[in-house]
Amino acid sequence: MGNKQFGLLDTWLLPLRQLHEHNYDFLRPMSTEEAAMKLAELNVREGLNVVKQKGVVLNAIHERELQLHGLIYDTRSALRTD
Repeated sequence: MGNKQFGLLDTWLLPLRQLHEHNYDFLRPMSTEEAAMKLAELNVREGLNVVKQKGVVLNAIHERELQLHGLIYDTRSALRTD
């Protein structure tokens, strides 16, 4: 991701930058495109983990068998699911 600054977007990008930094050794050997796709996948997984920590979601999972799904839409190759 580099250290390029995007002004107001920097606040929104901070979690993604931290995720990239945390997984840098894993992502480094990949091509730029492969690393970007993997980072997107890691971001979706992290988002699901955050949502799963919310009390109302936990209750719905236990009481009503709520299932959560993360999706990545790649306009070049159609829908990818996880």
